[in-house]
Amino acid sequence: MIINIYPFSFNDGNTVKHLNRDPVKRQQFFQQLELAGSFTIGKEFEAVDTQSLIENPNEPITEQYNAFVTLAKVYRELERENFGHALEILEPLWQQRNDLVKPYQIEVMKEYLFCHLTLGLHETSIQDEILQDKLFREYLKIKQLETYRMQAAISLWVEYDLNQAQEWISKARDSLKQAPTYADKALNTKLLNFISLKVKQEKAEKITMNGIE
Repeated sequence: MIINIYPFSFNDGNTVKHLNRDPVKRQQFFQQLELAGSFTIGKEFEAVDTQSLIENPNEPITEQYNAFVTLAKVYRELERENFGHALEILEPLWQQRNDLVKPYQIEVMKEYLFCHLTLGLHETSIQDEILQDKLFREYLKIKQLETYRMQAAISLWVEYDLNQAQEWISKARDSLKQAPTYADKALNTKLLNFISLKVKQEKAEKITMNGIE
């Protein structure tokens, strides 16, 4: 999750120079450190006060600290299962994703696709664009909690393979204990529960339809 990604180290000379030059960036940087710490020890994304998040009006939304703020808002809405609102927040980053550093590009593609799938949006051109993206395909090969969650969503809503979706859900649940922060674990637990419920509903509907036939 992007909360744990720092594209540039605090010890990086260029970063220190920018922080010294721009007081808003400096505030953003230390807020990011504070949030990362609180997410590690027990704060959930849902508890984030979005009004307190610092945005830099002098920088584009794709600038690393502004992107962090936007994604923190997205995670908050995902945890609340407000997928439509999360998609709206993501839209500007999606439109300008090529201006983001690669870790942020992956996060935007991942959650943009996830929101589209949960909402049942049949914009297959967007799905195909993400699923065929080389960077995203390489990401899906990584064996970790969030890739398993994405694979489960793809199996359910793109491939319509309920059994495969269930297998990915099981892999993801087994990986929850390895989540880097408490917030990551809490968010992914809720999203996995959501996907699991949809799988059960689809299976029940299939059984009902088979009974009718």
